[in-house]
Amino acid sequence: MKKLYALFTLLLACGVINAQYYLLPAFDAGNNPGGTLNDDPEQTEAFLAQNNYGWTTIMGSTSTDTWSSSQTIPFNFNFNGTAVTSYAVSNTGVLTFSSSPGLVPPSNPSALPSPLIPNMSVCAWGINLSGGNDAVVRKTFGTAPNRQHWIMYASASTATTNWTYWSIVLEESTNSIYVVDQRTYSQSGGNCAITVGIQVSAGNAIQVSASPSVSSNTTATGGNGDDPSDNTWYEFAYGTQASYDLAATDYDVLPLVQTGSGVDIDIQLRNRGSMNVSSMDLNYRVNGGSTVTAGISSLNIASGDFFDVTHPTQWTPSVDGSYTVEVWGSNINGNADGVNGNDTITFSVAAVANPPQRVVVIEEKTGTWCGWCPRGLVGMDDITKQYPNTVAGIAVHNNDPMEVSTYDANINVVAPGGYPGSAVDRVLGPDPNTADLQDAYDERQDVSPSASVAINTITYNSGTGQISVDASAEFFATYSNSDLRFVMVLTEDGVTGTSSGYAQVNYYSSTSQNLPLNGYGRNWQTSPNPVPASQMVYDHVARGIYPGFFGAANSVPANVSFGQTVNYTMNATLPSAVQDDNKVHVIVMVVDNSTYEILNAKSVSLIGGVSVEEELAADVQVYPNPAKDRFFVNAEAMGGGSIQISLVNNVGQVVYTAEHDNAAAAEINTANLSNGVYILNVTSEDKTVTERISIVK
Repeated sequence: MKKLYALFTLLLACGVINAQYYLLPAFDAGNNPGGTLNDDPEQTEAFLAQNNYGWTTIMGSTSTDTWSSSQTIPFNFNFNGTAVTSYAVSNTGVLTFSSSPGLVPPSNPSALPSPLIPNMSVCAWGINLSGGNDAVVRKTFGTAPNRQHWIMYASASTATTNWTYWSIVLEESTNSIYVVDQRTYSQSGGNCAITVGIQVSAGNAIQVSASPSVSSNTTATGGNGDDPSDNTWYEFAYGTQASYDLAATDYDVLPLVQTGSGVDIDIQLRNRGSMNVSSMDLNYRVNGGSTVTAGISSLNIASGDFFDVTHPTQWTPSVDGSYTVEVWGSNINGNADGVNGNDTITFSVAAVANPPQRVVVIEEKTGTWCGWCPRGLVGMDDITKQYPNTVAGIAVHNNDPMEVSTYDANINVVAPGGYPGSAVDRVLGPDPNTADLQDAYDERQDVSPSASVAINTITYNSGTGQISVDASAEFFATYSNSDLRFVMVLTEDGVTGTSSGYAQVNYYSSTSQNLPLNGYGRNWQTSPNPVPASQMVYDHVARGIYPGFFGAANSVPANVSFGQTVNYTMNATLPSAVQDDNKVHVIVMVVDNSTYEILNAKSVSLIGGVSVEEELAADVQVYPNPAKDRFFVNAEAMGGGSIQISLVNNVGQVVYTAEHDNAAAAEINTANLSNGVYILNVTSEDKTVTERISIVK
């Protein structure tokens, strides 16, 4: 969100005769239609199957024009006002609801309506499945009554491209149809030339005006990304377009806020009406209470545009608890909204006096045999040094002397694919290079944690190796019939070895392999292959996971209330492979075993428990981090009274300094600061705490 989405006005539809659809073409930089409903990688059939993404193959590669077998729509769906239950697809980019489609349209497209297209059809016409990896696959996302059924032409071809990915999407309840331009690659620089539209009958069709020469907006001569960040999609909505129709499409309010602090009500709207919007009322109410209304003027929102708007009156939660917030637009240019079913967006917000800090867990897949794994070593080293108090790094080794078999056997559940790899909070799976780990860290910090994790005491007998950890979790959400679990991991820094198994294979040892990879103690491009064991020191090495990868069943009650604290004691024996118990860390995390998501975590040293630095860091809470226009500091634990706050940029310049009387909720405005990482210094009467904060806009 937080950006104006551009409407491709030059691609407006040409309605033919009495089409019952209208077209809202849009470019959504960051999401597919439906937001994050489909975040799956845009990859080949083989990749999706191998990594268990749950897609089903409809049709494989073929040089013969053909229709697929009939496919069942998994929910009630109407096409042009008529209920349909199944469809078939052609290898040439046509989906039809007709039960007798006739001849397959050729791969050379023409404008709609066309006698080559059967009635009741949706077109991304002009694709073919002649390549070895080409396929049509399907998958349903979401839950009733808001599901989407995706039919993706994966790694398909056109006459002028090496490969292209397009999808046709059927949406439950709205009966909207989307055609999604996902990615295209052409070694020669060519582009697609296809028809995008809907044909109801021989005289009733609607299409993107550039048809039959619609180009991909995601073409790259060197390939392009396999995520939704560069996708373009066209929406065919059924019915007659209203003159005035504001739809609430997204919101930007943290799910966990501080009690007593003002909260901006930021939402995204889309002008689905045919008239430009120059003024409107923006409304919200909390827990069904009184409506707070403000007039918004001086707008210029064209038909189809997305726009972001902030209510001028903040909401201030007065007590801890969970709140339901409803937001909607009305009184558009002084007129009533013509479509009421899409007006309101509803979301939940929890308020607490002291919001918890998220500790992001990164489980890195690595091995000394893996020649590309040095980039993971560097990435993990960079991110843990950048965020020493808010990242818990775990290097999960495979097929080398540092392997923990129970950990290695299960890591692919949350980090599918090859090496190197990673799982970030067990919900994201970026390549473990520095840039991708930073992006994943930022994404997770944007998600307010629904629990805080504390390690209260550690009892350790160095003679017997017995470890007992008393941990607790305070919950900031209500869970019913859940399967939440405590998991404990032991890691060790500074691990060395003399056998050949400790030598790190290094495919970067060549001037022909990428750019120089610096970090983790060396320039890998100028280092040998392999790097001898005598020159390698390994950090964050997983030494054990307790009681197992999936945690302790029943360690958290199935039903947990907002504000409830759960205690649990975890026991382990220090593994014999540990070389120095002074370099061992204890990581405790709370995992949702139904989704594998790590709700939050805590990491401390085995010996000495919480270090002085960690104790000081615990005295200061900074949120949100990354920040955009502002962030808050809660330093009440430093003793109350006033605090001095300063921000220092990456070249040592002090860009902000001020004294704040309210140590519990000091607000720092960062609207005028550039993107980057800053050093935050918080000083009370007798001590100073230093943190890092990222500004991302």
